[in-house]
Amino acid sequence: KESNCFQGNQAHILKMLPTQFSTKSKKFAPSLLKIWPVIMLLFISLLIRVYIFQRIRPGFHTDSITYLILYDIETIRTPGYPLFIEAIQFINDLFSITSDYLGLIVFIQMFFLGVLNCLLIYKLAKVITGNNSFSFVIGLLYNFDYLVMGFEFSILTETLSITLILLTIIFYLKIFEGKKYAPYAAGIFSFCLLIVRPTFLIFFLGLLFITAIVHFRKILRQGFIKHFRTAIVIFLLINIAGIFSWSIRNKVKFNYFGTSSLLPYQLRHYTNRFFHKYKKDDNELMNRMADIYLEENFNLARFEERILSEMNLSGVEISKLFLKMNLKLIMKNPGDYLKQIPEAISKYYGVYSFWWTIPHQKKLLNKKQFISRTLRSFFNIYKYLFTNLVAQIFILIVMPAILFFFVRKNQSVFHLVFLCEFAINYNFLASVLSCNADNLRYRVPVEPLIVLIFLSSSLLFLKGTLKSIKNRLIKKSP
Repeated sequence: KESNCFQGNQAHILKMLPTQFSTKSKKFAPSLLKIWPVIMLLFISLLIRVYIFQRIRPGFHTDSITYLILYDIETIRTPGYPLFIEAIQFINDLFSITSDYLGLIVFIQMFFLGVLNCLLIYKLAKVITGNNSFSFVIGLLYNFDYLVMGFEFSILTETLSITLILLTIIFYLKIFEGKKYAPYAAGIFSFCLLIVRPTFLIFFLGLLFITAIVHFRKILRQGFIKHFRTAIVIFLLINIAGIFSWSIRNKVKFNYFGTSSLLPYQLRHYTNRFFHKYKKDDNELMNRMADIYLEENFNLARFEERILSEMNLSGVEISKLFLKMNLKLIMKNPGDYLKQIPEAISKYYGVYSFWWTIPHQKKLLNKKQFISRTLRSFFNIYKYLFTNLVAQIFILIVMPAILFFFVRKNQSVFHLVFLCEFAINYNFLASVLSCNADNLRYRVPVEPLIVLIFLSSSLLFLKGTLKSIKNRLIKKSP
C-alpha cells in the first residue's frame, strides 16, 4: 500500500511540474519584457563609458580649482559640488581605492551619475510616450550626446546638475500621485540643485507655479489644496530652510546674506562694453573701484589684487560693491544691456563645438572604432540642430507645441511636459539674462530635456498622423 501511495504521489508531482513551470514562465515573461530596456541600457551605457574612460584624462579647468576645497568655501561658490567631491574623497581615503583623486571623481560621474541620468531620461520618456521600445531609444541616445558626455569627464557641475534636475522633476510629480515620501525627496533634491547651481535659487517656486496653472480648475474647487497642502508645505519648507541656513552661514562668516555672490562677475560680461558710461556719484568706494577696473582694462585678477591691496576690502565687500556698480550701469543704460541679449542667446543655442571639451573631442571623435564613429555622427547631427535657425525654431518651439497638443487630455503627462519645458526655459532665461559669455556650458544641464521633448513629440506626431491617415482610409472604403 505504501509503495502504491508513493507511486501515486510521484505521478501527481510529475503531472504538476509542467503546469507549475508554465505558470511561472508566463509570469516571468511579462516582467522580463518590462525590464529588458533597463538591462540593455545599463549594459550599453557602461560599455560606451568603458570605451571613453580608457581614452580620456579628467578635464580640469580654472573653475575646477574652486570646487576642490570645501573648507572655508567663499560666498562666490555654493557647497553642493564641493560636498560631492569631498564625499568621494572621504570614501577613497577610507578604503584606499586609488591615488588618482581626479580620475575617481570622473569615474563616479561617468559610471554612476551618467548611467543614472540615462535611466532617468528613459523613465521620463516612458511616461510621456507610453512606448517602452521608443523610450529605450531615447535613453540610449543620451549616451551619444557628446557635449553632455564631455562634461561627465570634466571636474565641473554640469553632470550632477542634470541628475538633480531630473530627480527633482520626477519626485515633485510623485507628490501629486499621493506618495508620502515625495515632498521630502523633491525638497531635498531641489535644495541640492540650488546649492550646486545657484541660478536655480527660485526654481522650486516655479514648479509650484506651473502646478497651479495645470491644476487651476481643481484648485478652485478647494479639494485639491486640502489634499496636497501638507506635502506642498513640506516641499516649500525644506527649500526655504536650506536657503536660509546657507545664507545665515554666509552672514555669520562673511557678513553676506545670500546663497552666492557670483552674479556681479557674470553681469560684467554685459557691462564691460558700456562701462565707460559709468557716472560717479557720492559713493567714493564704488567710484574708486570703477576707476581701478577701467585702469586694469577689465582684467578681473589684477582688478581684485589692487582692490585688496589698495582699498583693503574683503572678497565679499568687493562682490557687494561690484554688484551695485553693475546694476547701476544696467539701470542707467538699459538699451546697451538689451541689445546684447541676442548675442547671449546665440552663445546659448547657436554654438556647439566648445573649448571645454575640444582636447577630448579631437581625441575621441577622430577614431575609426564603431563608438567613435557613432559619437561623431551624432555630434554632427546635434551640431546642425543647434546651429541652424530653422532647426532651432522647430526643436524649441514647434515640437514642444505639438507635444502639448497630443498630451493635453492626459493631465499627469501634460503636467510632466510642462515641468520639463519650464526647466528648459528657466535655465535659458537665468543664463542669458545674467551672462553674455560661455552660455553654451549653461545649456548642458537641460540639453537632455530638450532632446527628450523633441523625440517624444516626433513619435506622438508620427503615431497621430498614421492614425489619422488610417481613419480616413477606413471612411473612404465602401
